[in-house]
Amino acid sequence: MSSNLQPHIAVLPIQNFQKPRTPRARADASRKLRTQGQDGKTSENVNLARKEISAGVKTSTLTPKVREPLKEFTLFPNLAPELRSKIWGFAARSESRIFELMFHPITKQSHHFFKVSKQTNRVPAIMEVNRESRGEGQQIFEKRFFCNWSDVYSFSTLDDKKKIPCTWFNADLDIIYFGEDTCIRTVVDFFYMFGKTRLPRIAMLCTENIHTKCDWNNLNNPFNAVVHSSPSNQGTQFVGGGCSNIQALHGKPEEIALNDMVPGSDSTREVFIVIKSECDQYAAGAMPNTLSFRPALHNGLKWDDKRVRNNWAVDINRINRGLDIGCGPNRWAGGNCPDFQFVSLAPQIKTSKGNNLKHDGIIVSIHDIQKLVADGGKFIDDLKIRTGVDIHFPKDLWEYRYLGMSSQFPSTIEFEIGLYNGTHEAIEKCKEEIQARYLVPWHEIAKDN
Repeated sequence: MSSNLQPHIAVLPIQNFQKPRTPRARADASRKLRTQGQDGKTSENVNLARKEISAGVKTSTLTPKVREPLKEFTLFPNLAPELRSKIWGFAARSESRIFELMFHPITKQSHHFFKVSKQTNRVPAIMEVNRESRGEGQQIFEKRFFCNWSDVYSFSTLDDKKKIPCTWFNADLDIIYFGEDTCIRTVVDFFYMFGKTRLPRIAMLCTENIHTKCDWNNLNNPFNAVVHSSPSNQGTQFVGGGCSNIQALHGKPEEIALNDMVPGSDSTREVFIVIKSECDQYAAGAMPNTLSFRPALHNGLKWDDKRVRNNWAVDINRINRGLDIGCGPNRWAGGNCPDFQFVSLAPQIKTSKGNNLKHDGIIVSIHDIQKLVADGGKFIDDLKIRTGVDIHFPKDLWEYRYLGMSSQFPSTIEFEIGLYNGTHEAIEKCKEEIQARYLVPWHEIAKDN
């Protein structure tokens, strides 16, 4: 046979006769075509997708690579400097601090000079670890001098000036707190000196002595004026019409105040009005700076405190409505008003317990609280374990301060119970079970003993 092919015999190319693809497979390939090469250029991926649609050729499926667990632990000093810097910064910004202002001992009777309490004016830990952490801390904290007692002395040398107590302050995180040992004069003097600096977060104790009661802010005075004197003012001046806390925050125009003593604080965005609590009480200068806040459960422990709280609420309502509060034009109009919150002091959040933790509480009558503790604390201990919430009673349950009308009516005597370091769901669960306990008959509770 001749080796030459016959003219009528054709050699066909080898073809891959595969079963046509299903509609779903073609749709997937079409979608791939639409999402790739959107820059107008025909890429290899687009060509491959077109071939898939026309020829039905299957492509290999990419399997995501599973990350393997770390087999070694790198010590902190051996980490990259950039990573160490991020860790230092995260630790420094992990919580806010509260700096309590108080009268300076040398002029406590005249209410003239103030300082940050020694207990709250602690140097951040990051500033004392090593040189690297201190350098990072100096990028986060600013050195401030929140005191005016240096006016008493003449600091003539550099060594003397080093004795002035400084505060390492982060304006975005930290809070200035006008506490038990301050008055309206402290508020006016503080904002006169520091009102033009960044102070986004301010807290004020809701009590009579802070709001108006002071020897030089006598509202019964016919002139209704505040007396102010300092070396920088060269004598004594008056605030026309007197001054309240919220007016000191807002500021008073010179034509009303008759001077420039009440400039206000334009940078303040949050104002915490602190209602005294039965659960967490601290003497002046004794509170740590790691405390936090929780929602206030009542209007005050004393009638004077309740009245001051009501005055705050009235002024806040007037401001929100754009009305005057004795400060001339409302400079907080148009969405510039700070966020006013009624709160009480609470412990530090235990971040080690988890994320999204909060503090809250519940008011319980003296009659109902006996059912909570009648079984020797078994009910409360079990509730703590099941919900993970820290349940905090007043230090001495029986040396109570009542919130009702009179001690003659036991049903009106009420206590605060703190519900700390729990998620929203866990705290609500605690409240439900505590309230359900009220309904349990006494003879059934007795069986638990």
